[in-house]
Amino acid sequence: TSHVPMGMDGKETSHAPTLAERGTVVDATDGRVPPQARRKVPTVGKGVSQMAWMRKAREQELVVGPSRTREITLEELQSHNSEGDAWMAVRGKVYDVTPYLEYHPGGKKVLEECAGTDATKVFNQYHAWVNAEYILASCQVGKLQPK
Repeated sequence: TSHVPMGMDGKETSHAPTLAERGTVVDATDGRVPPQARRKVPTVGKGVSQMAWMRKAREQELVVGPSRTREITLEELQSHNSEGDAWMAVRGKVYDVTPYLEYHPGGKKVLEECAGTDATKVFNQYHAWVNAEYILASCQVGKLQPK
């Protein structure tokens, strides 16, 4: 007997359901299913999308720091760890993400939890393909001083 593939609706189909059709998250880089599926991100309010952030950063030329090349110590970075003053390092660059908090597609809580830290490992875990340098260019306040 031959096996007849069934679709998600229980009807016969010409092909077996794909991982995406079954609701399984697939890693786009190599097609493997990741160890844990990503959680659904919270909905952001009207006017606070990623595109709105890019527009705001471009139009208002947000520059929050005096020098983007200033070396920032880990101790200084750690002192900026609140909702009203949130800095984080990603891939060696330090950003004041305070104005970006409400625009983050994953919600501001995630960024607040990483405020005052070198968030490179967390960033790479969830956003390895994202160009943080481009998205946060207007928020860069310096470079993390090497240990």
